[in-house]
Amino acid sequence: MAARRRAKRKHGSLPERIEGIEGQAEGLFGWIGDNPRPVLLAIAAFVVVGALIAGGYELWLGAQLESQQELGRIESEFARAMGAPPGALVFVEPANPDQGRRARESALGGLEGLIEQRAGSRAAELASLRAAEIELDLGRGDAVVARLDELTSELAEDDPLRGVALRLLGTARTDGGDLAAGAEAYAAAAGIEGYRDPAPLWIAAGRGFSASGLPQRAIEAYNQALVADLSLSEQEGLVDRIAALEVQLAEPAASAPSDESDNQAEASPVSARGQDQ
Repeated sequence: MAARRRAKRKHGSLPERIEGIEGQAEGLFGWIGDNPRPVLLAIAAFVVVGALIAGGYELWLGAQLESQQELGRIESEFARAMGAPPGALVFVEPANPDQGRRARESALGGLEGLIEQRAGSRAAELASLRAAEIELDLGRGDAVVARLDELTSELAEDDPLRGVALRLLGTARTDGGDLAAGAEAYAAAAGIEGYRDPAPLWIAAGRGFSASGLPQRAIEAYNQALVADLSLSEQEGLVDRIAALEVQLAEPAASAPSDESDNQAEASPVSARGQDQ
């Protein structure tokens, strides 16, 4: 049976097959000749769609470039207002505090305009991050937290820019006194794959957790810092910190007040106030 099937596949010589193909082509061209209108309409539609796609991409690319240029202009004007050369990335704080405040207020206004006009673009995301940095310098911690909470919720989980935003959010929350939330933000930033130099963020997270009475979370953060950069073991004293936290975990009763002492304090409030005085 298999041999008979193979024989069937060999039927027909090469000239015969070529003649068959030519016949099909002639039939196709004949149909096109008889029906030119639908063919021309299909070609025209293809050309129009291609032109629209190309034109849309060019418009999108042009808008992106224009947004980046606008962001660069705002940064250059900010540097000049701070007394630094245009394009400078690092500059000294002006001796006159009012000069620095006015420069930041002006830059913040420009960034807000860019964010509104170019919403959804990469430039708008960068502008939002830059605005948060300036607001943090101006002491507007609540505005920074609100802005960065929104930005981090919009960025992809593995976006490197999200790591930068979370690091800044950790700073804002820590400066505002919410050490546990600041530590969470630092840890989230350090945990983003590909984030450059995560060890310092793990250390900052460990400090925040430790100060918030969360020794287990602190130990986990310090261990992550050691995994990221073992050289920090002696430099930051991480091994000693971990050992101290482990002792704290092993002796929870020693640091917690007993029920008896609590009852005594409730029973003698005057005495407790006297000790406070």
